[in-house]
Amino acid sequence: MISYPGQSRGEIEPGGDKLVPLLEERSRLEERLRLIDERAAQVDPEVVQRVRADYRSRLDYLSGEISRQATLLETTLVSYRELIGLLERGVELGERSLDELKVRSALGEYSGEDLEAIGREKKEKIEYYKGKAHSYRANVERINGVLGQIRG
Repeated sequence: MISYPGQSRGEIEPGGDKLVPLLEERSRLEERLRLIDERAAQVDPEVVQRVRADYRSRLDYLSGEISRQATLLETTLVSYRELIGLLERGVELGERSLDELKVRSALGEYSGEDLEAIGREKKEKIEYYKGKAHSYRANVERINGVLGQIRG
């Protein structure tokens, strides 16, 4: 089974599922900071300063976490693209091998059940690689979408 960076350590999930809630929380904190500024004249300046500092601190921490998660996603994106390339190469090699099997069969090297078993095995492997590549492409799209939210 092919794994992705961070999978065993639980650092990130495919497609940035941990990052989306962080982005939502960042939006909430930014909105609260806007409301604090909007209502600053109605409250004691010390209170405004203390509350603003608290929310600014939370936002700074969150921004650091978003940046860390984004870096992990970018690393994962590179790995996924490499894996997709390897899987596509596996499909190409499998298809060539299947073509070679047909030629060898026509030459009498393989026949009957042997030919069917070997052919079936090669086709299953090709389909497996295609399916995996498709899955990784879907994750690449998801990750690009999440990273797009970060980059604005």
